[in-house]
Amino acid sequence: MLDLLTHRAGFDARGDVDAWLARIAELPLMFQPGSRWHYGIATDVLGALITRVSGMSLGDFFRTRIFEPLGMRDTAFWVPEPQLPRLATAYGVDADTRRRVVEDHASASRWANPARFQRGGGGLVSTAQDYLQFAQLLLRRGRVGDTRLLSHRSVDLMRSNFLTRDQRRLPAFGHVMWAGQGFASACLSSTIRRSSCRKVIARWARSAGPALSARAGSPIRWKI
Repeated sequence: MLDLLTHRAGFDARGDVDAWLARIAELPLMFQPGSRWHYGIATDVLGALITRVSGMSLGDFFRTRIFEPLGMRDTAFWVPEPQLPRLATAYGVDADTRRRVVEDHASASRWANPARFQRGGGGLVSTAQDYLQFAQLLLRRGRVGDTRLLSHRSVDLMRSNFLTRDQRRLPAFGHVMWAGQGFASACLSSTIRRSSCRKVIARWARSAGPALSARAGSPIRWKI
């Protein structure tokens, strides 16, 4: 479990949901679990584990155990049709022209499909207000208002580094990035440059830890 939480499980594969789950046990590990850090599908494996243990879909588990208790009404793996006009447009960069292109638009968004794969490693949509509720949960060591979801000890463990000295020195994403900070399952870093953003739904993609950024005049989009 700890190796899955800290990306040291040895997995590195993606694919169709059903085929992916069936093939995981057949794939050779990249290394002995716990021996090194590698950003891969460990969090997706944890998501599959949650569905098996709880008997619920990952979306329902998140909704009943996290989102509803925290009042996160706009957070889910898909956006209902009446809410699609609120969905922020996602942009990418064309590899050939280096110009900005639309990567996802509400008129034909993959987030409009309720049957899309519910991954433990990413894929949620939400609002800045909902994200703030979740960030406050971590900041206040597991409690928001009168609602406690996590014990102090659980949050402290989430904030603690679990990589060895040698593991922190290995390159990640092309350079050595953990040497001065280590890696935990929750390391919050936020920068916001606009305040009138709570009604805009944005996408969550997985990063090494939550990171929120916004540009003046643009919809907020964050990585988790």
